[in-house]
Amino acid sequence: MHVINSFGQNKIFEFKSPNLSPYKQGDEYKRLKATKELLEAIDEIISYIRRTGLNANFLPQMGLKIIEPSGIIVIGYNLDAEEITLLETWNQFLYPHIRIITYNSLLSKAKQEISLFDKI
Repeated sequence: MHVINSFGQNKIFEFKSPNLSPYKQGDEYKRLKATKELLEAIDEIISYIRRTGLNANFLPQMGLKIIEPSGIIVIGYNLDAEEITLLETWNQFLYPHIRIITYNSLLSKAKQEISLFDKI
C-alpha cells in the first residue's frame, strides 16, 4: 500500500499476517534467523522504492511528485524479548529507508493518534 501523508512523505506499507513471526529459531548456534516472509517483504519494499524512484522523473509532468519514499513492514504480534531486541537491531541498520514494526506497535500508535481527536 502506497500512502502520502499530510507532510507529503511517501510511505510504502507491506502487511504480513500478525500470526507470522519475523524470526525463527535457527539450527546453527541457536540464534534467530529471519523468516522467508520477512525477507520477501524487504525485497518487495526495496523493489517498490526503486521503481518509485525510477518513475519519479515522469511524474512531475502529471502533477505528481515523489520525495524519498520509505517502507514500513508490519509483521508479527506479541513477540518475545529476544525477537524484539533483534527487530530493533535490524531497524538500526535499515533506517531511514525501511522499518519493521509489529501489529502491537501499529495498534499502539493508532490509539495515540485517535486519542488526539478527543482533545479537539
